[in-house]
Amino acid sequence: EGADEASLSMARATVLAVRNSPELAAALWKVRLAQADAQQERLLPNPILTLTMRFVEGGGKPAIEASIAEDFLALLRRGRKISAADDTLRAASAVALKEAIDLVEQVQEQYLGTAIVDDEMEILDQRRKLLERSLEIARVRLKAGEGTRLDTTTLEAQLIELEADRADRDAERTQQRLALARLIGRPGGGIDWKLDRANTTAAAIGSERQWIATALVSRPELEAKRWELAALGEEAALANWGLFEG
Repeated sequence: EGADEASLSMARATVLAVRNSPELAAALWKVRLAQADAQQERLLPNPILTLTMRFVEGGGKPAIEASIAEDFLALLRRGRKISAADDTLRAASAVALKEAIDLVEQVQEQYLGTAIVDDEMEILDQRRKLLERSLEIARVRLKAGEGTRLDTTTLEAQLIELEADRADRDAERTQQRLALARLIGRPGGGIDWKLDRANTTAAAIGSERQWIATALVSRPELEAKRWELAALGEEAALANWGLFEG
């Protein structure tokens, strides 16, 4: 889907950003790698084929014995290695979720900032029309001898100042739209979208303390740290088996 259409809603901008974000794609690849490691740890260790050749004293045909065994130490460590791989997978998934949440927040914040600048531009356009109309009336009154030159000069100065403010806002509008285009993965496309400002405001429910408490429990970056610590605990337990290696 392209982003160079006449209108761009917040929902569409969010979908495009999620699809085209390289940071989120990198986080998802780390999840796939962790998932592959977790699946690998669930496989049984390869059997060990042992060949024993016994030579007969005084000559004769040697006896060859073959046996198949499995790495007993690997079997003992298998449970903790699976737990460590699972914890690493959960940590990578939490990091990917954090990247997605931050991306959605960034897109919505940028979208709202762009919509606000558009609203300011509309207000400035309305003020310019009123000033131009007032200046026209003042010139007519001055020509008829009913007004003063000071009124006309004041309105002209206000109109010049308004044009300067409008130029600044227009430059800011372009910057905001370019930033939004970069977030949705269309930096070289058009930026003259019509934004949907009907549903750009939302009321926050709950107090600040409630939001902080919820974040401490539910934020994915905190969950990632918990799972990383759990994985490190499993690895520390596995290190105790190092005495039997070799």
